[in-house]
Formats: sequence, C-alpha cells, structure tokens
Amino acid sequence: MKTERIIWGIVLLFLGGILLLQNFNVIDFEWSVIWRFWPVILILIGANMLFSNSNSTAGGVVTVLITVVVLGFIGYKGVSHDETGRDSWITDESPSRDQPNKSKTTIFSEPYIAGTRNAILNIEGGATSFILRDTASELFNAHVKKHIGNYSMFKFSTDSTETVDFKMTGEAKWDMKKSSSNQVIITLNPEPVWDINLETGAGKTDFDLTKYKIRKMKLEGGVAKFDIKLGTLSKTTVIDVESGVSKINIAIPKSAGCEIRTESGLSSMDFKGFTKLSDNSFQTPNFSSAQQKITINMEGGLSKFKVERY
Repeated sequence: MKTERIIWGIVLLFLGGILLLQNFNVIDFEWSVIWRFWPVILILIGANMLFSNSNSTAGGVVTVLITVVVLGFIGYKGVSHDETGRDSWITDESPSRDQPNKSKTTIFSEPYIAGTRNAILNIEGGATSFILRDTASELFNAHVKKHIGNYSMFKFSTDSTETVDFKMTGEAKWDMKKSSSNQVIITLNPEPVWDINLETGAGKTDFDLTKYKIRKMKLEGGVAKFDIKLGTLSKTTVIDVESGVSKINIAIPKSAGCEIRTESGLSSMDFKGFTKLSDNSFQTPNFSSAQQKITINMEGGLSKFKVERY
C-alpha cells in the first residue's frame, strides 16, 4: 500500500471539498483554524514515517485512519466557529474572568507633519485582527490589545514621504488551550497619498479605505482573511495580493474602471460585473473610459478571491 499517496489524496479531497461547499454557501469555513492546529501536520508526517517503509497493510490502514480523524476534527472546528462572523480566537472588548492571561492595551502614535504628501505604512504581524475604519489627526495611531507577542513602531522620513513600520516582535507563544489573540485598531491621517503593505501569517484584516487616497497596496497572507474597501479619492490604485489558503474580498466603486490579473490554478474566483479576456485577466466594461482606474494582481494557492462593485 502506497500510504503516502493515499494520505495526500485524502488531504487534497478534503481541501477541494471544503472549497466547493464554501463556494456554494453550504458552509462557512474559517481557514484560520488550520493555523491554530498546525501541529497535526507533525502527527501525519510522524505516522507516515512509521509505516511508509513497512509492507504491513495494517500499518497503512492505521495511518489513513489517523489522517481521516485529524482532518475531520479540523473540518468540524472550521465550520463551528462563532456565528457572529468573528474567529473564535479574536478577543472581545474585555477578557473573561477565568482568562488567566489578561490582555494588555498599548497605544502607538506618530504626529502628522504639515506638508507631508506621501506616506508608507508597513505592517507585519501574526494571529492578529487588524481593523481600520476611521481617520485621525495624527499620521498613524494604533490601539493594540495583545495576548501574545509584542509590537514595535519605527518611523523615518525621506523628502516629503513619511514611512511607518509597525511590526510584531519577539516570540509569539501560541497557547493551544486558549482562544485568545491580538486586536489592532488603526487610524490614519487622510491628507497624504498612502502606500500600505500588510503581511500576516494568520489573521483577519478589515480595512475601510474609502476616506483615504491609496496609491499602492500589498497583501500577503498564509491562512488569512482580507476585507478591503476602496473609495474614489485616488485616480490610480494598484493592489498586489499573495496568499496561501486565504479569503480575499475587495470592494471597489462602480464608477472606477478595474482590471484583475490572476495567477492561481486552484483558487476560486468571483468577479461579477467583469468581462474575462483571453489572457486570463478580467476587466469592467468602463475600464478604458473611467477616470479612476484600479489594477488588482492576484496570486494564491488555495484561496477564495472575490471582487465586488458597490
């Protein structure tokens, strides 16, 4: 029995089945669960090493059964998350009384310098919910409610451009017995033209950017969820997306002309109101005539891409 091939076949069937059921809205699977239970990969590898070199049929059957049980457990956890739409590991406003590791709130802030025309925001963090909805008089403001890891901020200036690096530092110890993580509420000054680069291994991002001038945006995620809403304040915007197993929702104004370029064979795509071109790209009917143009470059493994017009 070629146990290794059977195991990978089961894993692919599992992922394909989850994606298919989610595409038809049969289930709502939270991919962040895979990040939480990543040590099960070690279990599968260990079981395969024990029995792969053995000619014992019983050993192969045991390995296959372990794989099915583990994937079944992950599937159950993924579809039984909190129905309010938040991951179970995203913290509430106040920790429960029986939570031994109470969260700590830290505020990071950088003043706005008059005359700043361009600004760059670089964000790196794992196991975090990033939220951006309102503006601020400061250049950058972040309220961090953390359970794991630490954050640092560094700012430097070049000509009329201000760059803010906001990153998770140190060792983030993940406790499998506790459903706690970090929440970061960000506000930015709406005056500069912004470039935003966000890299998150696992987490959620909810950015309402309708009040900002966004020139470029880069999203990198392993097992993550991105909800991005763009406004009409920028004539040109370029968004680059690189994801592993993620869910990406991008909302754009109907008045904007948009082109989507994709490089993903296994991801699902939902681009209503777009016309598919011969080179595997998609365009809105008003792309040539629209004064505002948005370009979205998408590259992913087993991700779900959705671009909607509002």
